[in-house]
Amino acid sequence: PQCFASLLLPFSSLKSFDLYQIDNSMTNGYFGIIALIFLVLSLFQKKDGMFWFVLFLSLVCAAASMGGALPVRTFLYKWVPLMNAFRFQSIFRVFFIIGFLLIAAWSFKALKSNYAVNKKKLIRTIRNFFA
Repeated sequence: PQCFASLLLPFSSLKSFDLYQIDNSMTNGYFGIIALIFLVLSLFQKKDGMFWFVLFLSLVCAAASMGGALPVRTFLYKWVPLMNAFRFQSIFRVFFIIGFLLIAAWSFKALKSNYAVNKKKLIRTIRNFFA
C-alpha cells in the first residue's frame, strides 16, 4: 500500500528500499499526471457497461497487488487456476495501470469528440487537481 504514493509522485518509491522490501522495478506505479487528470474526469462522464467492467477488473488487480494487506491475493492464489504461478504479487500493478490508462483514453476520446461542451469540465478538473 505504501507504493501507491508513486501514482502521484513517481520518485517516492526510490527513496528507501528497506521500507518496501521488494525489488525497485515492482514498486513504481506512475502512469502520468495527464492520464490521472483524464481518469478523474472520467468519473464525471457518461459511463457504459464496458467502463464498469474495466474499472472493476482494475480495482481487483490493484487490490491483488497489495499482497498481504488485503485478502484478495490469497483468494486468487488458492482458488483461481494459474494465479499461483506469479511469484510477485506486485505484477498485478501492470494490469491495474493498463486498465486505468484505458479508462483515461476513453475519457480523452469523449472529450475530443465533444470538446465545446466538455472544455469547462476539463478546465475545472485541472484547476481543482493542482489547487
